Amino acid sequence: MISNTFETTAKCTIICTPTFEGVQKVALLDNIGGVDYERVFNEKQKSFKINIPKIGMYSIKTDQPITYIVVPLMYEKLPILPKPDRKPFVDLKLTFKKTSLNGSPARINIRTGVILLNEKFDRMPKYIKRFIIQHEIGHLYYNSEQNCDLYASYVLLKKGYNLSLNTNSLKGSLSNSDLAKQRIKFNYQNMCIVHKK
Repeated sequence: MISNTFETTAKCTIICTPTFEGVQKVALLDNIGGVDYERVFNEKQKSFKINIPKIGMYSIKTDQPITYIVVPLMYEKLPILPKPDRKPFVDLKLTFKKTSLNGSPARINIRTGVILLNEKFDRMPKYIKRFIIQHEIGHLYYNSEQNCDLYASYVLLKKGYNLSLNTNSLKGSLSNSDLAKQRIKFNYQNMCIVHKK
């Protein structure tokens, strides 16, 4: 893997251009080596962008050389969220507890605001962890898993993360079942229904 290290002094977008044709894996790492972004790009894409809403030291790891430029953060348009199904029982003062959950990497108690996390969660890349936490917070407002996915995508887009990152986060946190595929499709379609700016 080839590594390019740089420091951001403001929220920014990195526009990358591959220097060869073919499939390429790209990972954005933070200063402690946590994977902040990960994606496979194909030969049809002439360039791609990575939003970095947090200031700090980063490195881009790629299979082949790329060139890149840094520009001010390019926010995505925000989707329209459905009306909440319920009012939160608690203020957003969340507590995280490690536990052994079966199946799901995280679960929230909507009456106490405690989010339970298992070992599977610990092994996930940072971008998937961010999505899962926001999904669990979404359960304070919504009953359905699909609306909680949409809530998580909305919050992360508002912070400046990429739409593609949200889609990949959802894929990385779910199984390969038909129900999971339906959730991914629902989320992507609704992400495209955006507020007009």
